[in-house]
Amino acid sequence: GNIAIDDVSFNRITCPRPGACNFESDTCGYVNVKGDNFDWQRDNGGTATRTTGPTTDHTRRTPAGYYMYIETSGTHRPGDKAWLVSETILKPRTPVGACVQFFYHMYGAG
Repeated sequence: GNIAIDDVSFNRITCPRPGACNFESDTCGYVNVKGDNFDWQRDNGGTATRTTGPTTDHTRRTPAGYYMYIETSGTHRPGDKAWLVSETILKPRTPVGACVQFFYHMYGAG
């Protein structure tokens, strides 16, 4: 199976949206880091394991749109980790708070 995410956003009322990314152009500064067991990959139009990943992304809703995914089929074991790290998101200076939003796709056996 696969897990895919798309259209990550951190919404603030008066500030630019740090961390916001739809993955259409690149990984927007999100990085795979050392210390995990496998990596996130940027892809579009379906994943390497047929019938498990998304065929479209959330932004464009077409096979041309990009997303980040992890391949969970194969040799991975329970407890394995895949870390995709964003820039540091600072606490807002006003009490309005912040919102983290992302879209996900999960499909596969088990």
